[in-house]
Amino acid sequence: MPSVGVLVGAELPTGSQALRGVGVRPSLRVVGEWELPGEMQLGVMPGVAVLHERDAERTSYGLLGIALEKSFDARLRGFAELALPHIARSRHGGTEASVGLGAAWLLSKDCQLDTMFSRGLNHRTPYASWTVGLSFRL
Repeated sequence: MPSVGVLVGAELPTGSQALRGVGVRPSLRVVGEWELPGEMQLGVMPGVAVLHERDAERTSYGLLGIALEKSFDARLRGFAELALPHIARSRHGGTEASVGLGAAWLLSKDCQLDTMFSRGLNHRTPYASWTVGLSFRL
């Protein structure tokens, strides 16, 4: 049986005027995760969100994330992902898609260091990006 979660979110129009969106942008996602043989996990996250266009029109779009994770030991794991954070018709921004590879290292039970390289799959997505993160639990 998979582990299943439901995420309800709302992006708020905050920040500088040049970067913030228009209105509250609600979203709904369902996350499923399966334990696989060989210390692997598969995660799938489909969802839907609403976007307010500048001309006050509201449009909805889909999103999808698929991740495969492999634990190498108690502290190190690697992952590959396919991310489609915006699935829409071209008149509403089109579809963005990327693939990524990354790793996470648990520095302690409450602190994690991670990195990921991703490559865009179409002209609507950045050609390449690299991220580094530090997460901790309070």
